[in-house]
This record gives sequence, structure tokens and C-alpha cells, in this order.
Amino acid sequence: MLFRSIAAHEAGHAVCGTLAGEKRRVEEISLYQHGEALGVTVSSSEDNALPAESDLRAQLIALMGGRVAEELLFHEYTGGASSDFAKATDLATLMVTRWGMGSDPEAVTRGVTGRGILSAIAVTDSARPSVEVAAAQDRAVRAILDDAYARARALLLGRMDMLDAVGGYLYEHERMTGDEFEALVDGSL
Repeated sequence: MLFRSIAAHEAGHAVCGTLAGEKRRVEEISLYQHGEALGVTVSSSEDNALPAESDLRAQLIALMGGRVAEELLFHEYTGGASSDFAKATDLATLMVTRWGMGSDPEAVTRGVTGRGILSAIAVTDSARPSVEVAAAQDRAVRAILDDAYARARALLLGRMDMLDAVGGYLYEHERMTGDEFEALVDGSL
């Protein structure tokens, strides 16, 4: 069961990233242990010094894809998503606190920026937000993460065939190159 769960988890990352429009290419998917991770999906590390919000949200959807795949295929969770959740939380926090993305979902007044009390405030090492702003930031981060999870779930529910194909291939072969992944996704493998 563990091996199947790891295969599904890694397939979820790759499929969600592809369907969400993540611009980084899947280079390899492996079920071999890498450090603390029991499996890994390696994407190209193209430097994007100025990522758009849509690019960042696609990365979040890909990060959530592993846990969502476990949920959909096994109706059970493992601890395998812990580092994915940590990375996603760090990224969503940067989006809200440093890059002026996201908004307070409970804001009554959206203000000029559309972000409510968050306005154009950015957290720096020397400036701490007020209690109200910190609470709004927490809500905005949570909303971004919840949205990424919901989108990952919708994408995988719409393409269970792709998730099954990639997960099955991984389970059988234990490793998949980026070319094999693309061939499987486009139906030529």
C-alpha cells in the first residue's frame, strides 16, 4: 500500500502542475527515497526572478496535488505532504506579506488596492504589522492555500484517467523521465 500511495502522491504533483499550467517542465518522477522524501517529482529549475501571481498559484496547485491524489485514490492521508504543506505555506506567506498578492477574504471594504486592510503593506525585518493586519494576512494566506487545494482537487477529479495512468506507470516502473511523462500525458506511450 505504501508504494502505491507514494506513486499516487508523486503522480498528483506532476499531473496538477501540468494541468494548472505550471511553466516548469517535469524532468523526472521517482519513487526512490531522496533524503527524507520517499519519492520526488523534479521540475526544471528555470530562474524566474519576477514570477507572476498565476505562476505562483500554479506552483501551489502542484504542491497540493500529492495530498489530493492520496485523498481521491485512497480516502486516506499519509504524512507525505508535510514538506509540501510547509513549502506551500512559505510561498503563500511571501505572496501576501512581501509581494502584495491575495486579499483578506473577510474584508468589508476592499480599498484602493482590493486587498482590504492589507492595502500595500509589506512586512519587512524592521516593520511588524499590527494585530489586525497580521490576522488579515493569516486569513489571506489560508484563502490562497485553500484555493490551491480546491483547484488541485477539481483538476484531478476532471482527469482521473491521467492520474491513474501516471500513478500506474510509476508503480510499475518506479521511475519516469520527463519525456516518458509527456508521452504518457499526450497518449503516445
